[in-house]
Amino acid sequence: MQEVRVLLIEDNIEDVQSISKELEKSGYGIKITLLNSLQEFQEKPINEGYHIIICKNELQKSENFEVLQFLKQRNLDIPLILISSEPLCEVVLDAILAGAKDFISKDNLGRLVPSLKRELELQRKKKEYDFTELYKNTLFDSFIGIRISDKTRKIIKVNDRYCKIMGYEKEELEGACLDLITPKENIELEQKKYADFIGAGLMEGAQFREVRKDGTYVELIVHSHVIKKDGEEYAMSMFQDVTDQLRLTTLFEEVSKQAKIGAWEKELESGREVWTKGIYDIYGISEEEFDPRKETDQRFHTKESWELLQRSLKEAEKGVPFDIEVEIIDSFGNKKWCRGTGTPVFEQDRVIKITGSFQDISEQKEREFDLAKSKSRYQYLFENNPNPLLLLSDDGSNAIISANRAAEVLYGYSKEELLSMTSLDLRPKEGIKRYLELVRKEKDLGLDGVIKTASGEHKRKDGKAINVEIHWRRVVFNGSKGRLVLINDVTEKKEFENELLRTNNVLSTLIDSAPIAIITITPEGIVDDIWNTKAEEVFGWKAEEVFGKFIPFVQKEHIEKVKKKLKRSTPKIEAIERITKSGRKITLKNYLTPIIGKDGQVSKIMVLLEDITERTKTKAALVESERKYRSLIEASHDLIWRIDYQGRFTFLNHASFEILGYKPKELIGEPFLPYISEDMAYEATKIHEQVMKGREFDNFDLRMVRKNGKIISLSAKAYPLYDEAGNIVGCTGTATDITSLLEYQNQLEDSLSEKEVLIKEIHHRVKNNLAVVSGLFALQSYSIQDEKVVQLFKESQARIKSIATIHEKLYQSELFTSIEIKSYLKDLLKDIKNTFARSGREIDIELYGDELTLNVNQAVPFGIIANELVTNAFKYAFPDNTNGKITLSIIDEGEEKVFTVSDTGVGLPDNFEENRSNSLGIALINSLSAQLNGKITWCSKEGTTFALRFTPSSMKTWNGTQYL
Repeated sequence: MQEVRVLLIEDNIEDVQSISKELEKSGYGIKITLLNSLQEFQEKPINEGYHIIICKNELQKSENFEVLQFLKQRNLDIPLILISSEPLCEVVLDAILAGAKDFISKDNLGRLVPSLKRELELQRKKKEYDFTELYKNTLFDSFIGIRISDKTRKIIKVNDRYCKIMGYEKEELEGACLDLITPKENIELEQKKYADFIGAGLMEGAQFREVRKDGTYVELIVHSHVIKKDGEEYAMSMFQDVTDQLRLTTLFEEVSKQAKIGAWEKELESGREVWTKGIYDIYGISEEEFDPRKETDQRFHTKESWELLQRSLKEAEKGVPFDIEVEIIDSFGNKKWCRGTGTPVFEQDRVIKITGSFQDISEQKEREFDLAKSKSRYQYLFENNPNPLLLLSDDGSNAIISANRAAEVLYGYSKEELLSMTSLDLRPKEGIKRYLELVRKEKDLGLDGVIKTASGEHKRKDGKAINVEIHWRRVVFNGSKGRLVLINDVTEKKEFENELLRTNNVLSTLIDSAPIAIITITPEGIVDDIWNTKAEEVFGWKAEEVFGKFIPFVQKEHIEKVKKKLKRSTPKIEAIERITKSGRKITLKNYLTPIIGKDGQVSKIMVLLEDITERTKTKAALVESERKYRSLIEASHDLIWRIDYQGRFTFLNHASFEILGYKPKELIGEPFLPYISEDMAYEATKIHEQVMKGREFDNFDLRMVRKNGKIISLSAKAYPLYDEAGNIVGCTGTATDITSLLEYQNQLEDSLSEKEVLIKEIHHRVKNNLAVVSGLFALQSYSIQDEKVVQLFKESQARIKSIATIHEKLYQSELFTSIEIKSYLKDLLKDIKNTFARSGREIDIELYGDELTLNVNQAVPFGIIANELVTNAFKYAFPDNTNGKITLSIIDEGEEKVFTVSDTGVGLPDNFEENRSNSLGIALINSLSAQLNGKITWCSKEGTTFALRFTPSSMKTWNGTQYL
């Protein structure tokens, strides 16, 4: 659990308990330090150890905000939340503008935890951002050259160090191809190597040669890796200029020769030993004459020297380094004093090899002997001088002849180590060339006896760089020329100067990029040092126009009043009205801070000015909008509510009295659940839980209990309620009383049910009556002898049957206004086929196509047409008891419908066109087709086909007589 340290400034123990209880809900480990007054706060040492400060606003003067002033004076970046028991007013805005993070009423402590979490999250993000920016800036502003290029070898970005290495400006490099800095003879090879690198993704410690702008070559050590961003591949390369190092390597070899020093290395496991040329030169032999891997150099040593060297090597094998002096006799018989050093190299706590040096120190020994003779003359003053002193050889070797205790302390070397070094060893490699040139010029000028002064950078034994001022003069020591050097460590002074310069640059940048106008004026109101970019933008005057003049944006009638305020020079925050260069009036938030000089008097005044013109207008508009919003809410006849996280009412409009019988003040603070009907309590609880998780409910049924105990029905909506930080803090919604509407709906449903029964009965009776009529036709036909008349009676019966079937379908369906035609045709065809079953013929009937629904007005004429066409096919298409097939199809073509009846019979007679006007069936078909907004067509080819193309009528009533 994250620990959060809270500094609470509160003098009311009950409020302390309420605030503590609220903070415990945060889920953090809250650790509270309680102060009872601002005086105790100001006397207590406050540091950055607190995460947040919570202060009772009434303990401070609202116009000054002492806590904020105190934090600013101490440069403490600790968020402050003000809590007040008084109604929120305009002081809230002043507090926020002054730097408070939130202003919370004690009646609404529920906002405290969200505010705390918001500030903790902002602190975390700020730290992450600061660290990220520090990392990026440190990387890109480092002494290492940085270059980013894409896979096409185009340079995307470079830092200043890389530009300095290459001699180009950023604008010349960024966007250019790498060919610009690649030696022409290597371009093709480098292109291939670059492509291979992009594929591999990594390149460590490669040495490159590139071309500077001036045409010279630069030697670089490059570390590169591939980074991927937005699907693209980029090469991130870091460059170290080793041009000088390579030159210094050559120089080092030459210096080693002059210094008569060599290096050696011995591997313990293999016994392999390697020497540099310097050691061969000391022994006076060549590399061809002597191989240290096959023989030892014992023959060059005296017995004592050899034994000392062997003991030292054995100790080094155990991990103990050595630094000894031995006496040898070279191949020419010359006696020499040599210094041998050995350093063990470890791998996993085991010595695997020894590296060291071997130096001819014969001349040094001779100098030591000479120096020893005159040591008593200067040793006391030299050794006890509080300033670091070095005595250097002036023979060109720059050897350190002597060093005092102060020099040992400064550089971290022992005296023995210093005396084995040259002054070059105390300098960084990049400074050696300049130093040698300075010494040469000084020597050429012949300024012996004159004290010279220079400054530069030296390095300590631990590798730390120090800034020094050196003073030297040439002296004669034991008959030889030397240089007596006094060193002053000015590192702290230099760091202070650099820090001061950096601070000034940062302050200058911050002031110039500040989002508010910042100016400085004298106590008399004269603009002097600062008139930042924002001030130019807000007021319209450029800095050069106002420096040395009285504040230009003060209206003439206010000048004397402003001068009096400036004389008092007290810190103050206020809203003021001023003018711009164009004469436009603007509203400003004015922060006035006096700057005290060394004499304790006000030397100048810093003024921070924030343009709040638009904010002031917006605030007024918000106040008006809030007034209208509240009027609209209170005038609404719908119930409007807000419920907090714990399920308690926090707001209701006046509709609560009309709908529930309760005034808003009777319900606010009460849980909502007791006012929900028991049968809906569980469902309402679940809905509230879902809303608190972010779900919205646009419409749901709700039943609530009025004050008189009556259950009412409502149509409700519920939505999450968010705070400024985007956290869900409650539920809001509306509800419309639909009790009367539901009662009316139930009445309509009862009425509709009765009418449905009545309609079914009507259709059933119509069907039965048509059956009676059909039966009467059948009875009458039994007494008729004329077959043609009998046939007419049967056709009429079939037509009546087609209509009766429609009514039968209607009362059997749930809908009483339409029927499905395919289902109807199946029953109709079944009846027709049964009618002609006794003819002895085998007639197949096929029905296919789309399902079509027609209302009763359309279905009756359609059914009669279908009956006529199918009956005619049975009667006339298949004479002499021949077999055949009748096919019916229904095709839905959108607005138009196509009904087709075709048979495989003998076709229409030749005189069909002449006689069709005398046919009752054809006349009936044509008449009914017109009523369906349709047209009947026919053809006689390989049987007969009748096609009815019609657009169903939208007529909703039908007068049956129109079809007769």
